[in-house]
Amino acid sequence: MADSEDEDLKLAIALSLEQSQSNAARPTNFIPASQTSPHDFREASGLSQLDRKAMEKERLARIAARTCQRSISPPELTRNSERPNKTRRLNCGHPSSPVKNNGLPDTQSDTYTSAPLQYPAGIVKRTWALGHERSNDIKIEEVLQSDSVRIAVLSAFQWDTEWLLDKINASRTKFVLVMQAKEEAQRQEYLRETQNWPHVRLCFPPMLGQVSCMHSKLMLLFHAEYLRVVVPSANLVPYDWGETGVMENSVFLIDLPRLSDNQRMVRGELTPFGEELMYFVDAMGMQEDVKEGLLKFDFEKTKHLGFVHTIGGAHLGEKGKRTGFPGLGRVVRSLGVQTEDPIHIDFAASSIGSLNDGFLRTIYNAAKGQEDGSGAPSSGGKRSKSDFFGKTSTIKSQPAEEMKDYFRVYFPTDETVHRSTGGPNNGGTICLQSKWYDAATFPREIMRDYQSKRRGLLSHNKIMYVRGQQYGEGDAKRPIAWAYMGSANLSESAWGKKVTDRATKQAKLTARNWECGVVIPMPMDTSGVLAGALDMNVFKDIIGLPFEIPGQDYGEKRPWFFMG
Repeated sequence: MADSEDEDLKLAIALSLEQSQSNAARPTNFIPASQTSPHDFREASGLSQLDRKAMEKERLARIAARTCQRSISPPELTRNSERPNKTRRLNCGHPSSPVKNNGLPDTQSDTYTSAPLQYPAGIVKRTWALGHERSNDIKIEEVLQSDSVRIAVLSAFQWDTEWLLDKINASRTKFVLVMQAKEEAQRQEYLRETQNWPHVRLCFPPMLGQVSCMHSKLMLLFHAEYLRVVVPSANLVPYDWGETGVMENSVFLIDLPRLSDNQRMVRGELTPFGEELMYFVDAMGMQEDVKEGLLKFDFEKTKHLGFVHTIGGAHLGEKGKRTGFPGLGRVVRSLGVQTEDPIHIDFAASSIGSLNDGFLRTIYNAAKGQEDGSGAPSSGGKRSKSDFFGKTSTIKSQPAEEMKDYFRVYFPTDETVHRSTGGPNNGGTICLQSKWYDAATFPREIMRDYQSKRRGLLSHNKIMYVRGQQYGEGDAKRPIAWAYMGSANLSESAWGKKVTDRATKQAKLTARNWECGVVIPMPMDTSGVLAGALDMNVFKDIIGLPFEIPGQDYGEKRPWFFMG
């Protein structure tokens, strides 16, 4: 996998944010791509806009003044080979009198309207799309629940904070913004710009060494009586949430009830989902009071789910088994859906890396629940298992020539993007480079055209559907099926790579991105047989199938390339 992969992704995002002069003006906190560098990309965070008292007043005025002609679409994509210039400094105003930030209050300290739990067992919805009939979809306002959200912990790769603040009652909601800031100077700049705003705190996940992308999307929404955990594929920008009718995403939500009588969970007694969520927020450097707040809610209803993450950086020993693709395999085993038999994978992604058979086998074997990416058998099977950091198993992986029968990747063709509602000018966050696709090692035979069932929409989804079978009692086999959805695309940067540490000569996992997602097994009936036929329709009622299945192979067509 090319080392430049994430730099190219950042360049794609920067290019996608180019704004033509004919478009309506962006918010004043927007930094155009012509003033950014793909090697030092800074999201348009608008931190200087966060004066809550004034902001709420301005928010109401903006709503009244806004017309339907305001451009909130992805700006036109340019194919200029010149890289943008250095990012300019965010302009920040200063309040007349500083206010000390005393931390986040308890969510029960004030009186708020709290609705009953909407999604106590978890649910997956697609994002609403302007101009399309509403069906199992959700708007950003319905996710955030502005009337009752007390504290909002938000993370994303792209931000439009003025738009976001229109969706939340900014005068009564406290924020923790998890943001990308690789350099210390940038972190200090952001901290200076928010030091006098009592309602906003920042969290900067570590980005040492080759880590270059804080790509995870996670919302922790604290209400008086429940915690809403949200894992979307959408960034915090209007077009990812359907407000221009050109892009679709997916959203996982679950509402967890508050424990009674000031009780709190003990970390060792959390469900595996809760344990991995806490492990992830620990790694991000989340503030202690936020983590303590999470333990005041009941994670019992997450026991059928898995939380999967990629923590940017290098990881030795047990840490290397817990994140990235080994972490995926670990979660698959913990949910009891591991297998040694062949599986079918259908992976829809908005960004494709420099694929080759070796990387595909890594993901394939992790999805089987194996302990390494080279074919080590899964725990609990009939064969001896191999440690991820130990001797590589001699059991052969799925042969490369057969991979095309088991692995399908959904990504739009150039023709599909050109025929979409927004056209090629809205394809800047859909990324694949021709130099990768045209390489002799790229498995072109597995590619399928992504065509949304909502005609004309492009996709920012990252969904992996897995189907197979496993041994039950004796030699009997039973079907299994599960899905991953979250922020991780199909790239080595997103899932990590096993390498040898130069200093210790030990194996380690390295990852350039921060990612997170959920694994959702399909339900079994009381006899242990999968409810429904073992084809793609098994996902229809739980995860949804937003695109055409099985999809057309490319034939003579070419994929969409963001920059040639």
